[in-house]
Amino acid sequence: MTPSQETIENVQENGELSALSYSAIIKLTHSVAYKLTMKQDNVQKKVGDFMGGKVLDLPEFKIYDQGKEEGRKEGREEGIKEGKEEGIKEGREEGRILARFEDGMPVELIATKSNVTVDYVKTVLVNNGISSL
Repeated sequence: MTPSQETIENVQENGELSALSYSAIIKLTHSVAYKLTMKQDNVQKKVGDFMGGKVLDLPEFKIYDQGKEEGRKEGREEGIKEGKEEGIKEGREEGRILARFEDGMPVELIATKSNVTVDYVKTVLVNNGISSL
């Protein structure tokens, strides 16, 4: 491995260079080397053998893995946000159910006003320590 190749790999691994940019640099370097050695089969074969794995395998897998990890990260962030929003919504809904029950409203009417089932209202009440149903 040449010093410049080690440097570019280090920069890419440190996150200062995306896998896509890394791939582009390798492919462009390969293209330039090919054009410079077109008439020298021996040199062209050695350059191709040396760079072949880099061009065909490594960068594309890195791009795929990088995209996959970014997608997972975004998915986790969205999931956490949605979970919080859903938790807040459920908390408000349960709070309204409890308040209506404490005001003396019948379970069936609470369910109707809250657009939930009677069983759900009963579950909320039981989960909040109200067992006199």
